[in-house]
Amino acid sequence: MITQEDCHKLVYRIQNNQIGLNLPLLKSCFPFTSPFVSTSLYAGVCLEPFAALINHSCEPNALWHFEGRELRVTAIKNIAPGEEVTARVDFFFIFCLLGPPDYHDYQARKKQHKVNWNFTCNCDVCQLGDLGPKGGLRIKALKAVEMRMDSVSEDRFQAVSSTIRDIQKAGLRMHVYQMHTLHQILFQHYIAKDMPLNALRIAFTMYFVIEPKTIPSTSPSIRINTLYSLNHALWQVIRIPNPMKAIKNDNDMSAHITATFVLPHIQAKYVREIERCFGSDTAIAKHERKFFDALVNRFKTFNKDFQYVSLSNMYKNVKKDKKERKEFVVNMNKLLNCAGIAPMTEKELI
Repeated sequence: MITQEDCHKLVYRIQNNQIGLNLPLLKSCFPFTSPFVSTSLYAGVCLEPFAALINHSCEPNALWHFEGRELRVTAIKNIAPGEEVTARVDFFFIFCLLGPPDYHDYQARKKQHKVNWNFTCNCDVCQLGDLGPKGGLRIKALKAVEMRMDSVSEDRFQAVSSTIRDIQKAGLRMHVYQMHTLHQILFQHYIAKDMPLNALRIAFTMYFVIEPKTIPSTSPSIRINTLYSLNHALWQVIRIPNPMKAIKNDNDMSAHITATFVLPHIQAKYVREIERCFGSDTAIAKHERKFFDALVNRFKTFNKDFQYVSLSNMYKNVKKDKKERKEFVVNMNKLLNCAGIAPMTEKELI
């Protein structure tokens, strides 16, 4: 006879061992996607005994994703022989039920672990303790991101800007948790207000300043999402109507001109990162590669001599062409300078 306790145990085991069946989202089919839109499409849950044995870490060395009905576990860091394979517990169903959790908030993360999986994480990151704002500043930051889909409003913009300044005044690092979400709100605000140069500066700050040093590390799928936002901002900067009148200073005009030469390489990097994260044989990688090839062949823009030419006549793979790689680094550092970011090396940019 099955007892009530047996039913409870079965439900708990299913709940604690299920993996969200998340399929990578084909984002290039959208003219623009908010940085808050998930990088995956939720299609159900999977119960897989082997995958269920993979322990959680807030700083994992692997991620799981699905290619159709196939579960794949992909290394996102070098894993030494004998080293344990770890992944993050699936927060997606919490997103569906309770709204998006701020995974980088130490206290919120610890609470979610206890309430939903009944364990206390003791990974290397959690042993560092709470590295973010404390007390009233933490509450202010949480309130600023609480209604982030309302980020177009001027009140929300002012609240977010004020919170960022207060975090910096407190002597906390640019990449403490919540800074990423706060900058996402600024990005969405500038895009909605048709201020692409400001949006571009924010996208560069997120991708090259905040995300590389955030603790816990920013997941590869979120990095791809930010790269997509950066691509969109570059497109908008290039397409500023009547730039000679609309752009008021030399710094912004430099960004407008340089964006044309950087865009195809950032788009190519976006495709490469998808192939690295999910595998070049996946549907999303094939789709994005096909989309990029079509873009290069069809899109026309001005070259350095202000001749209207196909992008295919301008684009060369920076991985293979030394001269093109050197020019890309120079142009990228021009844009980073416009965003107030220190110059970066070839290795950091490519």
